[in-house]
Amino acid sequence: MSYVEPPEKVMKPSTIAGPYPVPGPRTVSMEEWTYIVRALQQIVIRPDGRALKPEGFDLAKDDLIEWVRWNKRIDAGNMVYGYINPFYFQNTEH
Repeated sequence: MSYVEPPEKVMKPSTIAGPYPVPGPRTVSMEEWTYIVRALQQIVIRPDGRALKPEGFDLAKDDLIEWVRWNKRIDAGNMVYGYINPFYFQNTEH
């Protein structure tokens, strides 16, 4: 197991807003559905909870990011019959 550096700065506890009601599921048009699930989109969620307009991303550029490559390796070796293998992380070092 590798050593993980502790964070340099730890915030003091603070009060946060409690739970609040959110809208439930609703029927969407085919146009909205296509917009929601279009392939290879990246949706940025702002700190205030609002989503920016979806934008495409370049898979070749994405593969230049070490974390993306690591995550793809984990995904590739972590599936058994379409489900996450619960023993994968116990039996291998990453």
